[in-house]
Order: sequence, then structure tokens, then C-alpha cells
Amino acid sequence: MENMQWVRRFDLFRKAALEDVRRTRSGAIVTILVLSFAFLIFCIESLRLFTTYQSTSIILDPYSDSNLYIQLITKIFHAPCDILSIEILDQFGRETINAESPQIWKTITINGYPSGLYQGGAPDGDALENPLSKFLLKSNQQLIPPVLQESTALIESNFEQILSQFSYSLVDFYSSRCIWCRKVSNTYELLALYISERPSLKDRIGIHKVNCDISRELCLSQHIKGVPTLRLFKRNPNGINQGIVDYSGKRTVQDMMEFLMRSTTELDGILIKNGSASDSNVGINAYRKLKDNEGCIVSGTFEVKRIPGSIRIFANTSKTDFDMSELNLSHSLSRIQFTNSRESISFTRNDIQYQIDQESVTKHVFISHEHFFRLVSVVTRSWNWIFGYVESESFEYSKTSMQVSSEPALPEIRISFDVIPNAVLREQYSSRKWYDYITNLLALIGGLIAIGRVFDASALTITEKFINKRKSRSKVIDK
Repeated sequence: MENMQWVRRFDLFRKAALEDVRRTRSGAIVTILVLSFAFLIFCIESLRLFTTYQSTSIILDPYSDSNLYIQLITKIFHAPCDILSIEILDQFGRETINAESPQIWKTITINGYPSGLYQGGAPDGDALENPLSKFLLKSNQQLIPPVLQESTALIESNFEQILSQFSYSLVDFYSSRCIWCRKVSNTYELLALYISERPSLKDRIGIHKVNCDISRELCLSQHIKGVPTLRLFKRNPNGINQGIVDYSGKRTVQDMMEFLMRSTTELDGILIKNGSASDSNVGINAYRKLKDNEGCIVSGTFEVKRIPGSIRIFANTSKTDFDMSELNLSHSLSRIQFTNSRESISFTRNDIQYQIDQESVTKHVFISHEHFFRLVSVVTRSWNWIFGYVESESFEYSKTSMQVSSEPALPEIRISFDVIPNAVLREQYSSRKWYDYITNLLALIGGLIAIGRVFDASALTITEKFINKRKSRSKVIDK
């Protein structure tokens, strides 16, 4: 029994109140039991504190006086942006239902690919989301060093070798005596510098120049009939570079860049679709026969009252340069978002690249497309044991779409919405509040300590009364 004396050091129930500072083995055992139960109580109470319960009920919409914010991105396949107009109507067809400063953008697409040519009421800072716009702004503020020196112009001996280093190459065939060549030279330099600073482009697209005064035979072999000629080349699998198309657009960096991105993307898509990657002549011929089809991506944000209304996209009849009898408003509704705050909408023009969610397509003209959204407000009240109740709102909706004949009127796209007056209340709460948690924890542990003291005192009394008395009797007998 002497070897068990070390257990006494764990006795926290020292008998100070009874002027007895001894530590006993029975007190140590009671202490260990009390600490074990205290830890168990702490775990149970903490679990109840962080355990949340959820209930669902129906209430009147507490945010009915708040505004509704809508973000819309729709891609119209066969209608140019110039003829399209957007307006907001109430449920009776009256224009503008207290709409607060809508921001609407229209992006031109060629054969379904965004061209980067933007129209609409975007704020000045929004244009900086386009990396090309950022680059051009920087080039206007500081001196840009030339990239394409006269000494780096291609000649007959290195033409094929250098072009073979890139999947695509844009080559400017020029003459130093040509005034139009000198005018386009600065723009071409900016284009070359921009591509050289883009890691995703510089190894794929090469920008080069050929001086036809020096490399006359090269220009004749490429059948150059006039200068300047900007020609796009494609590298074939066999290493031969084939001229695809000559650029005939506006002499601006934006238009040249749009031409490069659209042409290379379309040709890659044709090669993959036709399975002609090994024989690019098939894909190139199909690309040359491709007729450009102009479309439009309409995107924007709207702030409206929570009353029934609609967003209407329609053709402006004042535009007479388009044959309205061929108007087809087939489109894809790429994205639509409903929220109760403008801060919840993070709109950038890159959103037009989002995956298409649903298409409304028809081969017929004079067909209107209607989408109806019925919204319900979902109020979530969650209990935070530090901050109390935290409330937030979101929307869930059901959608119905249909196509109807618009004759004799022109077709339109109408996106209608209606917020029902009721809301779904989802409450998430804890079974314990923090002050209840602390109060219960201290009370239970305090009671446990009190019970431990009682057991310790009882064990000490029993020990002294019976065991120690027996020891004293045995000592008397031994004497």
C-alpha cells in the first residue's frame, strides 16, 4: 500500500476549510471522477450550443418595399445590335416601372463569337475590364517602344521558317513608299506589342512584316496585288504555311484583334467539327465559304420595384438598312439573376462567356419568345451565438417559356417577372444561447464539485472511523 501513496497528489479536495491540508487516495479518486464528469458535461453542453435546428414557415414578405435587382445576359443569334432596343414595362405594358438607372450593354457577335465591340451605357471604368482597353489606355499615357523593326522584316530565306513557329501568323505586306502603309504602321505596332504581352497569345499568333520593296519575289509568290495587305496564315500539319484570308476591316487595334480572335477560333472549330485537323485544306475551304452572321449579346442590370413587370427586347423600326422580314430572334438565355441588393451582382463583360443554360430557337420568322419568372422571397434567419440573429434574403423562382406568332407585328423577346407577396421563412437556431451555455456549465460543474466534496468527506470519515481504528487495535494486540 505504501507504493500507492503517489495517488494522493491528485487530491484537489484539500481539507482547508476543516484546517486539514492532507491529501488522501480517496480524495484523488474522487477528483479524477469529478474532472471526468466535468469534461463530459462540457462536451455535451458545447455540442448543444453549436447544434442548430431548422424550421420553415410562410410569412408576408418583410422586404416588399425594397427594390428588386435583375441581371440579364441573353445571346441573340441572328439580329444585329444596331436594330435592337431594350425597355422595361409594367404589367399593363406601360413603359418604365420606376426603373432606377438601368445599365445595358450590347456586344456584337460574328458567327456566334463575341467580337469585343461594345455598345451601351457602361460607366467609363467598366471599359477597363477589357484587357485591350487597359493596354490602349496605357499606350496613350506613355511612349510605346517599337516591336517590329525594319531589320526584323521577313525575307524569302526565313519566311517559312519563322511562320512555322506559330499556329497562326498575321503578315503585313507593305512598301516604305506607301503613305497608307505608314498610316497603318503605328496601329500594327500596337497590335504586335499587345500580343507579345499576352502569354496565351504570343506563342500561338505571330505578327510579322514583309517589305515588298526589298522582298519583291516573296510578295509576287504570295500574289500580293496591293499594299498594305494584311494576310492571315495557318500552319499546316506538314509545316507549310497557307494564306487564309486578307484583312479588310477598319485600321484599329480593336478591329484587328477582333478579326484575329474570331478567325482563329472559327477555323479551329471548323477543323475539329469536320475532323479535318490532319488535312487543314478542307477546313480552310469551309472557312472561306462561311458567310458572316452578325448577332448580339444583350446584357445589363436593372433596378425595379417589386411589382409585376417585364424586360422587352425588340427591333427598332427606324433602322431601315436591315430587312425586317428576315428578323429571327432565336436566342439563348445565358444568365438571369434576381437579388435584393446591387452589391450582390458582380457583373463583368466576361460573363458573356458563361455556359448557355437554355435556348429558345426557331427556324421561322415573326415568332416572339416569352419567358415568365415567378419569384418567391426566401428569408433566412440564422442564430449566431456571438451576434445573435442574422437575417438574409434570396430568391427562388419557377420559369415558363413559350413561343407565339407575332404577325403582323415584329417579333420580340419578353422576360416577365412577378414577386409573390408571401415569403418563405427559414429559421436556423441553436438550442442554447451563449449566456445560457455559460450559466448551465458553471452551475453543473459547481454542483459536481460540491457532490465531490461530500463524497470526499464521507470517504475520509469512513477511513478514519473504521480503518484507522482497526489499525490501532492491531497495534495494541501486538504489544
